[in-house]
Amino acid sequence: MGRSGARRSAHPHRRGGVDANSTKEHLYELARRLDIEGRSTMTKDELVAALQKANDRASARALAQDRPDD
Repeated sequence: MGRSGARRSAHPHRRGGVDANSTKEHLYELARRLDIEGRSTMTKDELVAALQKANDRASARALAQDRPDD
């Protein structure tokens, strides 16, 4: 028999490809590479959220490019 209910993520501490267990320093370095404004004053949770948002934007752009023109 199969499992019932929704499948949980294999990485429960990841949010949108961002490892929330990473150190603040690592998250800051990722934010620096992505040129996220305001990163120097962000908390760890804010860095995770900003990186998630940047990943979401990049994913949306990639999907938009993959769609054929109508």
